[in-house]
Amino acid sequence: VVEFGPPIVSGPPPVLDPYWMVGVMLVLGAAGGLLMERFKLAGGIFFGAMIVSAIFHGTGLAPGRVPAPVALFGQVLIGCWTGSRFVGFDWTRLPGILGAAAGSIGVGLATSAAFAFLASALLGVSFGAAMVGFAPGALEAMTMLAFALGFDALYVGVHHLARFLLLNIAMPVIVQTWLMPKKG
Repeated sequence: VVEFGPPIVSGPPPVLDPYWMVGVMLVLGAAGGLLMERFKLAGGIFFGAMIVSAIFHGTGLAPGRVPAPVALFGQVLIGCWTGSRFVGFDWTRLPGILGAAAGSIGVGLATSAAFAFLASALLGVSFGAAMVGFAPGALEAMTMLAFALGFDALYVGVHHLARFLLLNIAMPVIVQTWLMPKKG
């Protein structure tokens, strides 16, 4: 990612959460996530853990960032989970969908870059952080990318969470209003 503008985070190296605190957050995050899944909330496991972490970090109970080995292990798990989605994939379909996939990625990246440039120019936000915040992608993956690149993960996560919530609120209205057949 090409970086323009001032960094969002600067100063001394970040304070790391102690491993025992990470363990407590993992247990409580799993419990919160399972509770959210029980109520059929979209992304329940992820959001339950995120809420627990936000409470711990927002109140000062957890003093800093998750240690790098824990974050790396989490990234490996996300990669394994993503790769497992290819079980049963019909590889003969791949050539037929590559063009549409490339076009979709191109439009998404161009749109993200345009708005990231605007945010950088108008608000003084670094282009790289804005690009990761606006780029299409999964909330957890883009948040981990922000950590890996040294961007403010909260900034990136909030933008993806806002997109996720907006889509979850707007899509049922759009489907009912414009896409459902009219009765009568």
